[in-house]
Amino acid sequence: DLTAGKYSFLKDLGIGEQNKGCFDGSWKGSGSVYTVTSPIDNKPICKIQNASSDDYESCLTAMEFARKEWAEAPVPLRGKVVREL
Repeated sequence: DLTAGKYSFLKDLGIGEQNKGCFDGSWKGSGSVYTVTSPIDNKPICKIQNASSDDYESCLTAMEFARKEWAEAPVPLRGKVVREL
């Protein structure tokens, strides 16, 4: 039994019983699956599907695009965004 469904804060974070492990604007993962366990009681929390090499490359491409977009944003806008975080 996975415990992810038992904790509302995990649901609030978008964590369910099955999750993708790579984000490039959307969640993906087509690699192997592993089970995340609690460090407190070693009970399984959820399953994560790892990124494949293709997923990883897609993530790097998206990251480079976002980096260039961020670098071109005016400094006052970047400061505003950082302060709001």
